[in-house]
Amino acid sequence: MKTNDLLELIRDQAKKLNVKVILRPYKTVKYNGEYSDGYFLEPDIEGPWKGMPGRLVVATDCPKTEWTWTLLHEYVHMMQWFRRDPIFLTEDYLELEKATEKETRKLAKQYNLPINLPARKRDSESYLKWLAEMS
Repeated sequence: MKTNDLLELIRDQAKKLNVKVILRPYKTVKYNGEYSDGYFLEPDIEGPWKGMPGRLVVATDCPKTEWTWTLLHEYVHMMQWFRRDPIFLTEDYLELEKATEKETRKLAKQYNLPINLPARKRDSESYLKWLAEMS
């Protein structure tokens, strides 16, 4: 699968879930004062912002394989939210990210994306190690 096909698939599913997919031409995106490569924010189903769409936002000022990985990672978060996966509701951010990275690798392989999976696995392990140190 090509990145454009993946993007189309994600946009189609996101639309059904009231989530906007936003690609930003920056090195990072900001949410709640934090900078990252991307984020997923679920739609507001109840509360003061009821009906407000969710957002899946990805910074794209990097190699396409990198932002494709971030897109897939945030898509996994969206699907965790949708299927009410208990890991999405955990307060243990490290465990959430471990599960998300694992599922992201699985999907990248399943979709046969043009991503160097051994290199991504190393990057993923490095990211998780960094998160563990920050905890």
